[in-house]
Amino acid sequence: MLPWENIPTLRRQEVYRMPSVGSISAVLKKSCYREDPSPFLVIDPRDSCYLLDPKYNCKTLQTVLEGLSEIKEIKVEAGLEPPAPSAQELNDALGNRDLFLYHGHGSGDQYIPMRKVENMNKCSAAFLMGCCSGLPYRGGRYVPKSVPISFLLAGSPVIVATLWDVPEDISQFVKAMLESFWRERSDDVKPERIGSLMADARYACAQQFLTGAAIVCYGVPTAITTKRKKKNT
Repeated sequence: MLPWENIPTLRRQEVYRMPSVGSISAVLKKSCYREDPSPFLVIDPRDSCYLLDPKYNCKTLQTVLEGLSEIKEIKVEAGLEPPAPSAQELNDALGNRDLFLYHGHGSGDQYIPMRKVENMNKCSAAFLMGCCSGLPYRGGRYVPKSVPISFLLAGSPVIVATLWDVPEDISQFVKAMLESFWRERSDDVKPERIGSLMADARYACAQQFLTGAAIVCYGVPTAITTKRKKKNT
């Protein structure tokens, strides 16, 4: 698929990909992230988990995560590190967290079957930082399939993925996004949405028009915020 988001008129705009108009309504109905009075779905990045592929050299991203945790006090909870988690562990993480971050080979579907994801009642937002993680594939005469579509069917509000092979500097994009998440949570201002934050984060990549252009966003407008606990009455 072509990276339409990177043509000059759209590069600084907020762009989300969806299979159809009907899928927008389906995600909004199934997602459990809606909180009044916000007009958008919201996620809290503090309620997150991550998976670093043990077969992939993730030292750069691991250093980034550790550095952010130490300097910015961003707490990445429930780190699913090697040995690889079971499909059930990943299923529980996707169903109970707001944000899931994967970095490694492909989209992570080697650890959990997409059929299992599609049958979930709810699913976290996801960053799938691997080669071709968002690329649809054709099955003959059948409708094209992709990992982001499986996540959307499960109710994930937003999925950030790639359209082609990406080098290691994609870690800089992840770092820029996490820093944006922290800034949005700490300032008492109207929270920005993931799609708008991606426009600036793409420029953090050393190869802006190779790595940066490969990164796209599926889903619906989703804001970054700190969830407030409801008071007992």
